[in-house]
Amino acid sequence: MNERIEVKAMTVRQYLESTVVPLLLQGLQYLVLERPTNPVEYLAAFLLKNNPHKLEPPLEVKELPKEGESKEAEPASTFPDPIFTARPVEVKAPSEAD
Repeated sequence: MNERIEVKAMTVRQYLESTVVPLLLQGLQYLVLERPTNPVEYLAAFLLKNNPHKLEPPLEVKELPKEGESKEAEPASTFPDPIFTARPVEVKAPSEAD
C-alpha cells in the first residue's frame, strides 16, 4: 500500500522513468536492430511479452504467414516473440518512374 502511495506522489517524469522508460528503451533497441516492416506492431508485441507487471496472458493472435505460404494458412498462436519472428526486409531503390 505504501508503494502505491509513493507512486501516486511521483512527478510524471519520475513515474515514467521508473516504470515505462527502461522497458521502452530496451524495446526500441531491439526495434533498431531488427528493423521490421511493421515497427509499431513489433514494439507493441515486445512490450506485451516483456511486461514485468503482467496481469493476464497476452491475447491470442494469428501468426502471419511466412514467405511463400498462402494467406489462407492461419494457425492460431500466442503473441509471437518479436526477437525471433522478425523477417529481413528487402529494400528496393526508387526507380526513375516513381
